Amino acid sequence: MPGEDKLFHLHGVYNTLYNATTRPDFRFVVSRYFIDEWVPLLGPSLAWLVVGLRQQCFWNHRRDWCIVDKATLSRETALDERTIERCFKKPYSAWFVIEVSHRYQYRTQIGKKVRDKNRYQLLLDEPLSPRHQLGLAALIRELAPADTEPLTAALSVLDTLISLPHLTDKISHTGSVPDNLSRRSVLEIVADTLALDLAGMSADAQLVKLDQRCAELYNLIVQPNKIHVGWQYFRLEWVRLLGHALAWVVIYLRRHCYWDEASGELRDTLSLYKKELAAAINQTPRNLANLMDNPYAALFFTTPDADEAATGSEPRNKPTLYRVRMVDEPLTPTDQEQVAQTLRQRVQADYYGQNVENGQLNLFPILDRLSNRQNFAYGHVPEKMPSGEPKESRLENGSAEKCRNMICQLAEKMPQL
Repeated sequence: MPGEDKLFHLHGVYNTLYNATTRPDFRFVVSRYFIDEWVPLLGPSLAWLVVGLRQQCFWNHRRDWCIVDKATLSRETALDERTIERCFKKPYSAWFVIEVSHRYQYRTQIGKKVRDKNRYQLLLDEPLSPRHQLGLAALIRELAPADTEPLTAALSVLDTLISLPHLTDKISHTGSVPDNLSRRSVLEIVADTLALDLAGMSADAQLVKLDQRCAELYNLIVQPNKIHVGWQYFRLEWVRLLGHALAWVVIYLRRHCYWDEASGELRDTLSLYKKELAAAINQTPRNLANLMDNPYAALFFTTPDADEAATGSEPRNKPTLYRVRMVDEPLTPTDQEQVAQTLRQRVQADYYGQNVENGQLNLFPILDRLSNRQNFAYGHVPEKMPSGEPKESRLENGSAEKCRNMICQLAEKMPQL
C-alpha cells in the first residue's frame, strides 16, 4: 500500500449554495422503455420501489443484489414498510424483484435470532413488456419459414426482425394478456415458439450466434441507450412531497421534452390529452385532476391554456399544453429555509480578505456541501417560507471598514480600460 505522501486527498466543493444543496452531479437513470411500458403496468408506487432498489444495487460491486434495511428503503422510496410489503405482492413485481431473502442474526444479549436486513436480487435491465412478448411470439410464427430446421429458421427469423422498420409497432399486442404469463427473454421466446432445443445443441458457435442475434433484437426493442437522467435530489426529496403518481407525471413530461443541441433550443412544452397522461401513470382522469391540486405541481409544470379553457374562450375537448421545468430542480421548502439561513451567515462572516495560507485574495467563497444535509426526503416540510426582509448586519464597524478599504485598494490597482 502506498504511503500517505503518495496519496491524493480530494475534497469536492460547489460554487453555489444551490448546487451544494441539490448536488446536480448526483443522478439516477431510468430507461424510456421503463417509463413507457412498465410504469403503466406497475403503478406509481411499485415503479418507484423498483427504481429505489436498483439504486441500492448500483452501489454494490456485484450489482444484481443489495442488502438494505426497511427503514432506509422506506425513506428513499417514500413508502412505508407495510406498503413495501404489499408492493412485492403486486402483479409483475416478480418480473423485477427476483428474490427476497429474509436474513437472521443471532443476538447473544437476548439469546435468540432476530430479523436482519433483507437481501434483494434484482433484474437490472428491462424485461420485455407482456404485449411485446406476445406480439413478438406471434410475429415469429408468422415469419418462420416452413419445413426448415429449427436453428436455421430461428436465425432467418431473427435476421428478418432486426431489419424490419418500426419493429416495436409490429410487435405491440393489442389483445388481452393471460394472467399466468411469465417473464421470458428474447432467446426463450424464440426457442419456445420454434420448438428449439437449446440444451441439445451440440455446436457452441451456433448457440453463441443465436444468443448474439437475440441480444441485438432485444436492444432494438428496448433501446437501452435512450434514457431519462434525473437528479437524485428529485427522487430523494421531491417524490415524498409530490406523491408517487405526480412525480411520475413530471418524469413522463420531461421524458417527452428535450434539449436540441443542434439548434440550442429548449423544447419545454408538450401537448397531450389528459386521458393519455392518466393512462401513462396508471391513473384515472379523475385521479389525475386531483393530483394537479398539489401546491408543488406548479413548480415543475404549468398549463398556460387552462385558464382560457376554464373561462370558455377555448374548446374543452382538446389536448392540454404543458410547459415543463427542464433545466433544474426547485428547492424544497425545508432547503429554502436552510439556504436562506446559510446565506445570511455567510454574508455576515468575514470571507473577503487575504488567505493566510497562500497569500491570495479571497474575492468569492467556494461553498462546500452543507454539512447538516442528508440524502433522503424529509418527513415534515413546513409551508411557511422564510421572510425576505433583510436583517441588520452584525458585522463590526471595524470589519466592514476593513472590507471597504481593501476593495478600494484593489480597484486602484486595476488598469484603466
